[in-house]
Amino acid sequence: MIFKFTCYVVYAAVRLLHLSYRYRYIDEVNKVSSEEYGANNAMIMATWHNNCFGGILAHTFQNFNPLMSKSKDGDLVAFVCERMGIAPVRGSSSRGGKEAREQIVENFKRGYSSAITVDGPKGPIYEVKMGIVDIARRGNVAILPFGAIADRYWTLKSWDRFRIPKPFARIRVFYGEPIVVSLGTVKEQQGVYAEQIQKALMIIEASAKRPCK
Repeated sequence: MIFKFTCYVVYAAVRLLHLSYRYRYIDEVNKVSSEEYGANNAMIMATWHNNCFGGILAHTFQNFNPLMSKSKDGDLVAFVCERMGIAPVRGSSSRGGKEAREQIVENFKRGYSSAITVDGPKGPIYEVKMGIVDIARRGNVAILPFGAIADRYWTLKSWDRFRIPKPFARIRVFYGEPIVVSLGTVKEQQGVYAEQIQKALMIIEASAKRPCK
């Protein structure tokens, strides 16, 4: 009962914040290109864990099934997301990961894109895990690096220095160039794509430091 009450309180707070934010989408042509590559306009988006608050809210009520852990925190986030028009897939490297990856690949066939915090759920920060590369290869979809970064935010004292945009923040959503994984990719080659994702996301981080125009 207490957890349910907490969920509704958090949802109300998140909804109010979302209504106050002003979003600006940059290089949307890259998002369109990613969608056009995959069957049924599906793709998989890659972002850092500390940017997922703004990243999720910037894509409400879209055909979008982000991956979320089966932890207690994940239960809370999933509750909020479902009420914001986002249906998450639950799983992580430690719990239900294989089943979640299978579900994501199946969802691609129905036109649902996904998103993964590539350094989550426990870090190290800014270190890309290989799972997203394997999912993109198996689903034959493009990887779209992106970051939703506010001009002002609170930073939590967590492993990833998690960011929560402050009320009335301006959030710029940066889309990097699509990354296409070869169907013939073997496990030993996945690190090459992981490096490409990391480089693209760090470029986005640097771009976000430039003043808003």
